[in-house]
Amino acid sequence: VDGPRGVALAGFCSGADNALFVASEDSRVTRVVLFDPTVHRTRGFTYRRAVRRLSSPRSWWNVISGRSLALKLRERFSVGDDALPPGYFGLLTGSPEDTDRRVASLVSRHVPILYVLSRGAREYCNHPGQVEESLPSGYSPDYLTVLWAEEMDHILSTEPQRRTLAQAIVDHLAPHTGDPAG
Repeated sequence: VDGPRGVALAGFCSGADNALFVASEDSRVTRVVLFDPTVHRTRGFTYRRAVRRLSSPRSWWNVISGRSLALKLRERFSVGDDALPPGYFGLLTGSPEDTDRRVASLVSRHVPILYVLSRGAREYCNHPGQVEESLPSGYSPDYLTVLWAEEMDHILSTEPQRRTLAQAIVDHLAPHTGDPAG
């Protein structure tokens, strides 16, 4: 969206990672919406996942039945991400440091960023505070909003999900307090 207050850029999934990359490079961008972007795993993510697994009867059953060991062996000997070249993060997804730097550059330009995280992001983001954890120098509560939307799935398969996202975007595009253009 291009308007009197500049360009608003939005992206879904890998498109969100691409939008973050472009927004940090293009000074015309004055608003960013990221739906299920990459949120790098943190110590907090690992801790919360471990607590969830330790308190899950299913996890304990997998250990007792030997299924857990079988899954570990299959992971160990299967071809997967190990086949990717070192330093490859996929499309324009950057390292944790690069993502932090890009978000910090947007915040320094007073660009409001909306992170929308659906339940589709649970594999790599298990708490809304993980966004802040993963952006040690880039996070700013004045310019970065996290919408933890567990009622949404990754493909926005119902009309209420789409309406909720649309309203969040409209709200995000409204003039921002302290915004020189709005």
